[in-house]
Amino acid sequence: MDKANGKGKLIFKEGEYYEGNWVENRANGFGIYVSKEVRYEGKWKDDRQEGIGTETWSDGTSYTGEFKCGQKTGKGKFKYVDGSNYSGYFLNNQLHGKGIYIWADGREYNGEWKYNKIEGEGIFKWPDGRKYIGHYKNDKKDGYGIFEWPDGKKYKGYWKNGKQQGDGEYYNPKEKIWQKGRWKDGKKENNNIINKSMSDGNTTDKLKSSSNSALINNSINNNENNKNSSNVN
Repeated sequence: MDKANGKGKLIFKEGEYYEGNWVENRANGFGIYVSKEVRYEGKWKDDRQEGIGTETWSDGTSYTGEFKCGQKTGKGKFKYVDGSNYSGYFLNNQLHGKGIYIWADGREYNGEWKYNKIEGEGIFKWPDGRKYIGHYKNDKKDGYGIFEWPDGKKYKGYWKNGKQQGDGEYYNPKEKIWQKGRWKDGKKENNNIINKSMSDGNTTDKLKSSSNSALINNSINNNENNKNSSNVN
């Protein structure tokens, strides 16, 4: 029996079909596959998606980018039905490597991912002007990072499981002071105030203890993991 070579169309049951290039009875080269749930248009190799292509689902979700062995691997862009989108790297259908995720509500994360989780170094921005620059683990702030508020307040120091944990410093823009100390589970344990001259280029540090233990209590809500499911299977 002759094998399919060149251009042609194969119609499956229930209206599914592949139309494109064939080599030895296998989809190779450019082709289009259409079913009730999904449409793929792009490159193929031995009946599997390989190279650049676009996959679109019936609900409007879409992916455009690289495929390898039938899976999203490499650089691409994923658009979610709610308006959120991710641009960056994938591995075996998962967000993996560097990428930018923008939520429909305006939140934005630009940094490293590991198997659909925010993990590694990155920058997270909120629509109200808050910003975090630092390390993440399992979708939460973990390790060293800097958190900035739109009114000028800042915290720089260590985090664990989304909350301040360990050594850190807090800046009060009204009083123009930095306060050093240790945090545990997002709460300040002790206070050391550093007066920093902001008027000239010379910074003078004057350490003094403070009895005002209520000066800082900056447990920050961990809104990063409130994202859509990143599973793009």
